[in-house]
Amino acid sequence: MMRRLRVALLTLYPLHPERPDSIPGGVWAVGYNLARLLGQFPDLDLHVVHCDARVEEDRTVERDGATVHLLSVRRRPWRLAIQGAVRRMAAFLRELRPDVANAHAAQYAYAAVQAGVPTVYTVHGVVRREFWAFPWRWRWTLVLPIFYDTVAARRARAMVAISPYVVQEYGDRARAPFHRIEVPISPEFFGVGGTGNPGVLFTAGNLNERKDYLTMLRALALVRREVPDVELRIAGTGDPAYRTRLEGFIREEGLEGNVRFLGVLDRAGMVQAYAECGVVLLSSRQETAPGILCEGMAAGRPAVATAVGGVPDMVEEGVTGFVVPPGDPEALAERTVRLLRDEALRQRMGAAARERALERWWPPRVAEQYRALYWEVAGGVRRNCGTEGGA
Repeated sequence: MMRRLRVALLTLYPLHPERPDSIPGGVWAVGYNLARLLGQFPDLDLHVVHCDARVEEDRTVERDGATVHLLSVRRRPWRLAIQGAVRRMAAFLRELRPDVANAHAAQYAYAAVQAGVPTVYTVHGVVRREFWAFPWRWRWTLVLPIFYDTVAARRARAMVAISPYVVQEYGDRARAPFHRIEVPISPEFFGVGGTGNPGVLFTAGNLNERKDYLTMLRALALVRREVPDVELRIAGTGDPAYRTRLEGFIREEGLEGNVRFLGVLDRAGMVQAYAECGVVLLSSRQETAPGILCEGMAAGRPAVATAVGGVPDMVEEGVTGFVVPPGDPEALAERTVRLLRDEALRQRMGAAARERALERWWPPRVAEQYRALYWEVAGGVRRNCGTEGGA
């Protein structure tokens, strides 16, 4: 009889997995994509675990070959809620007794090591760097994640870096070896065809200081001088005070006809947004491996993005897009105008971006790497798990 490895995939997971089009982006999408792929391996007994104050009551469902556990925790102030989720997750893991746990958030990784489970910690964001990318009033929310991340990095059995930038930043803070495994992108994005509307720019992400949308809007004001009918579409929600600042700048510059806030888009909406745009923009102060670049490249769209964190590893300057200094609206505008005016360049870069995305973020390849790593961590058997580097 085939031995089945019991794996606990600890990740942010959609609260309504029966409605795939309700899945937000980021780690939520990674968790969903990875779960539905890993659940198809006959040698894995996959348990997806998500614990959050937004879960109204405990629920267990079977989904795509996996058992999904949605765990509730009492609604409290943020700090107490996250601590309660960690305790709840650790207790649940002691009962589940998985052979290996793969955590995709710092608090989940901390819970797994506290429960004594062999832990694979996938780092999606360098929280120490993100701390400095936010204004002071928001930094307190990262204090606990930094603590959880520090402990988990020292006690995990294996670390997964979704970007070489992660390995670089962690240095000797992680005792286990790093394994380079990319994020899996939904196949729907690879199916986007055409080159989109050359006058439409698209970006997505939380509306906050780290994403630095003010620099993007300043660049847009410059782009409009050259391309008067340009339209920037922004998907996402976030800090209401920051949204008010953005709207104030839009009024001051008379950009009302050039900017559309789309709100939170489901997966179908995101696919449509990439299909309709010609260029993807990113103006962040800090990033690790932003999903908008992965998805946009999979859709065959060139990007103009700031050269921060792991971005230069994703966007090859002059080949799949352009990288510019952070906080530099003039450079962002100049590269954007170049792409909008040169259809041949936009098509060439878009095709190269899609080929690069197929090489890196094609979901079945990513799932197979994780499967091999789980068996290695649980049984000590050396398998091919991608390029490794000592941390």
